[in-house]
Amino acid sequence: MNKNRGVTFNFFRSWRLRWQIASLEKEREESLLRLGKKVYELFVERKNWGKEEVRENCQEVLSIEEEIEDLEENIRRLGGNKPRRVCPSCGEYIEESSLYCPRCGFYQKQELTCSQCGEKINPQDSFCPHCGQEIKKSSPDKTKEKEEND
Repeated sequence: MNKNRGVTFNFFRSWRLRWQIASLEKEREESLLRLGKKVYELFVERKNWGKEEVRENCQEVLSIEEEIEDLEENIRRLGGNKPRRVCPSCGEYIEESSLYCPRCGFYQKQELTCSQCGEKINPQDSFCPHCGQEIKKSSPDKTKEKEEND
């Protein structure tokens, strides 16, 4: 019974998030139209204009797009998918295990966590200092062989 309640709750939460996304997409389109109108007006008035004159409109569109991405990530998590993290360089959602951001190429410092308790561990540790779980390490040679076979 509780499982059905959870499924129903996730369904309605997901539906509400999708409705918010649709509303934000409409708002984004309206912002883009305002931006296009502003650029056109500046073009007609004078051919030489600077970025500052449209920066506010661009920031508005970017802010809406970030909000849409956050809502889509929430829907993804409701569907049972693993959470992703945000690249500190460009703000793109990337997989937890990514070494580099696929969008900007920024190196992602990897934080190791214990498979037993989930606490952060140091790469040189052989055992988790929090729960005592043995830390299995993959050698670079085995990783390289696996990549070559894939």
